[in-house]
Amino acid sequence: MFEGQSMVWAIAILCLVLYTPLAEYAAHRWLMHFPGMGRGSWWREHAIEHHGKSRNDVNIDINALSVVASVSPLFVFAIFLGWAWVVVVLVACIGYAALWSSLHEAYHGVSENWVTKFRFYDIWRNHHLLHHQRPTRNFGTVFIFTDRLFRTHV
Repeated sequence: MFEGQSMVWAIAILCLVLYTPLAEYAAHRWLMHFPGMGRGSWWREHAIEHHGKSRNDVNIDINALSVVASVSPLFVFAIFLGWAWVVVVLVACIGYAALWSSLHEAYHGVSENWVTKFRFYDIWRNHHLLHHQRPTRNFGTVFIFTDRLFRTHV
């Protein structure tokens, strides 16, 4: 690989690493909890059914297609880098959706899966369960550092 290509790949990976936590935080805070922007099914299923009625049978998983839609700006960038980068973004989307869903299912006792063995699982879980007690705080599900960044951490 040429030196210039290495720099482009490094920048692309950095964009993915920075973009994903911000996209997660923004979607959770402003689409799933703000009725003005997310009055459709996301807001209703998340804020009303999942939070308000404590239903763990709705909005407990995220599908990879939703993740792909939320990172669509990265796909535009990826197309200019070549098809290998498009594959990297797709794999990252699928991996993130699997991690988010597994964490959220474990947090709510729907399943005890592989994420419960993570060293920091209890910190993640407590962070998320505090979100259910105070829905205007702790929006990070995978990337909990975003709540400190935006001062929404309990």
